[in-house]
Amino acid sequence: MKRSLFTQIFIFLLIFSVKIIVFAQGCHEYFPYKTGTEWEITMYDDKEKVISVNTYKILNQDGTNYEVSIRSVDNKGKEKLNLTTKWKCDNNQLSFEMKDFFPPTAAMNNTKAELKLTGDNLNYPKKLIPGQSLPDANSTMEMYIDGMRFMNMQMKVYDRKVENNETVTTPAGTFDCIKLSQMTDVKSMFNVKAKSTLWLAKEHGMVKTQSYNEKGKLTSTQLMTKFKS
Repeated sequence: MKRSLFTQIFIFLLIFSVKIIVFAQGCHEYFPYKTGTEWEITMYDDKEKVISVNTYKILNQDGTNYEVSIRSVDNKGKEKLNLTTKWKCDNNQLSFEMKDFFPPTAAMNNTKAELKLTGDNLNYPKKLIPGQSLPDANSTMEMYIDGMRFMNMQMKVYDRKVENNETVTTPAGTFDCIKLSQMTDVKSMFNVKAKSTLWLAKEHGMVKTQSYNEKGKLTSTQLMTKFKS
């Protein structure tokens, strides 16, 4: 059960990580901004087997807000996630609510379930410079059924650093990237601690991510496999 929860959390960490892809023109050089841009991120396990394929599309722009569709299917083509979400370009940084990390399917099919989501914004400043530290962010999800709390999940993203510049090759191409690292703690029925390394390419966003468990073992890799602007 712990392994299943661990896998699910890392699938959602993928969605969470990729949520930093979209941004407004002129607000951040490391993110695409054009309406109609589409891309695909494929997630692999530690044995390089496909876990999920995730597709994204910038649907429209309203001032500093962007509407983006996200669809995720597993390695058998079964849909696991299909939603539309928004991001905001504010004060020369990318800003979105940490509570967006929790998928709307978290309450399963229980129509009596009520979700309460709270949390900070996760911010990416306009300039990313090696050696720079980025602010922490926290989020909490509580699920109630018939007025009784059934689940409480807390997530903290911390120790966020800009590492250095590297060149990365994926099925979508070869990119000059800025490398970032971060720690993520998730507390619920089981506690999960993970370290993630992300590579961002100019006008493309995240092109590669690697996640490790608290023992330092690689658990998953995400690669940009398609990009069309």
